[in-house]
Amino acid sequence: MIKELQFRVNLIEERSIKKTLFSILILINFTFLAQNSYNIKFELVNFTNVKYNDFAPTVYKDGILFVSDRDGEFYNLYYSDFKNNLKKIKIKKQKHHIGQVFYDKKNKLIYLTKSSGKKSSNNKFNLAVYKGKIKKNKIFDLKKLSFCNPEFSYGHAQILNNKLLIHTNEGGVYSLNEYSLKNDQWVKTRTIFTDTSPILNPIFKDHSTIIFASKRIGGIGGIDLYKITKSKEEWSKPINLKKFNTPFDDLSLIFTDKNKGYISSNRIDNKDHIFKFSFQ
Repeated sequence: MIKELQFRVNLIEERSIKKTLFSILILINFTFLAQNSYNIKFELVNFTNVKYNDFAPTVYKDGILFVSDRDGEFYNLYYSDFKNNLKKIKIKKQKHHIGQVFYDKKNKLIYLTKSSGKKSSNNKFNLAVYKGKIKKNKIFDLKKLSFCNPEFSYGHAQILNNKLLIHTNEGGVYSLNEYSLKNDQWVKTRTIFTDTSPILNPIFKDHSTIIFASKRIGGIGGIDLYKITKSKEEWSKPINLKKFNTPFDDLSLIFTDKNKGYISSNRIDNKDHIFKFSFQ
């Protein structure tokens, strides 16, 4: 009886210590953020669960779609309207991880990254971009974009002004490519940028600014956020977005207007969480 009681006391103390440590980590993290000179407020979204990884938010309806490992087997897609309604998006015959998605509101289409479904010559499942439809928390009519070659990976589609942005390692080079629609097919029109490190989660902030994440040399932490800007059809060299970066992984930055948006980061507990941010 005494041993059992002592075990319970130890268990309670252990949980209390873990909770305290987590609170300290949050405090340290937000103190770090508050001490920078950029006056940006970061808040965890209200559906955060510290047991899971949540990342890659994209605006959809009155909330966001995001990727999570909440069901344990694969990374899957979820939707939150921030009103305690968290729903898993169903995808027929889902046998692989799902990556970042983009919702094309104008054409009511969804673009998502997942396994190409076909092994490459070196026996790997590379990534490909698929186009489909979404309705009532279901994705259907998925079709792989025609330029996706199973020998390479393609991912994280974004569309602005009828231009499609894709990152790839096609030809053994990490690159950010632009595609245009011709005869209802996306055709590569230019390579915007190449790098020695993978280019992650690229987005069009506007017609002349692209934001992406990378572990490229010279960053602040693990994965950092960068931007490139266009002037007279030429794109600049990457600029580190120091105002958003920490010594941890920071990625999947999206803006909902010029002063607000969402970011994914593992800056609290080494798991990816989604934060909303606003300039103060």
